[in-house]
Order: sequence, then C-alpha cells, then structure tokens
Amino acid sequence: MQIIWDLLMDVRSEPKKYIDSPSLENLFAFLSGIIVYHSYLKDTGVVSLPGFREYICTKYKDPGLGFGYMHIIRMNSDNDEEAFYRFYELLEEFVKLKGLEYIPFKSDENFEK
Repeated sequence: MQIIWDLLMDVRSEPKKYIDSPSLENLFAFLSGIIVYHSYLKDTGVVSLPGFREYICTKYKDPGLGFGYMHIIRMNSDNDEEAFYRFYELLEEFVKLKGLEYIPFKSDENFEK
C-alpha cells in the first residue's frame, strides 16, 4: 500500500494539515480511518503494519499484553507530541532494519521480509 505510506509521510511533513497537531492520538485516529476505508473499498480485510508491533515490543522490552504499538510508544514518551515524532523515528528504524523503502501493508501480496 504505497498510498498509505505516502500519506503517512505527508502527515509527518504537515501534521496540522491532516490531524490538527503533531499528536500520536490524532495520528492513530486518522490512520485507523484511512485503513478502515481502504479495507472497505478493496475488501481486503484488516490492513496493518506487519511486524511493526513485534518490533516495538522487542525495542521496549514490552511483553505485548494486548496493547497496540501506538499505546506502547505513548507509554514510553513524555507526552503525545513526543510520541508522534517517536512513532516516525521508530518507523524509519523498522524500515531500514527490514531493508525496505517503505512498509508494505498486510494486504500487499509481495510482503515477504
């Protein structure tokens, strides 16, 4: 889903244009809406960032206990704005670790890494 990746990068560049302020909570709500809408249009089921949650759990030595990556990042940040920027830092680290240019979302057929 290159389009979702591109949109995430646009939000990073201009958060006020899309989500009012650099806020992880706002980003999560925005991204959730985009993913649900895309899944509805394409009938792909759930769309996610494959492997990213596990990466976050490992990075923060978090057992996962049912929390999503957004919650884990927020709990390891001083405030919501810091968590917003930390999300993007972690996303970049994850992409580099996987040797990718962007994260292919779960419904991409060619995701193997």
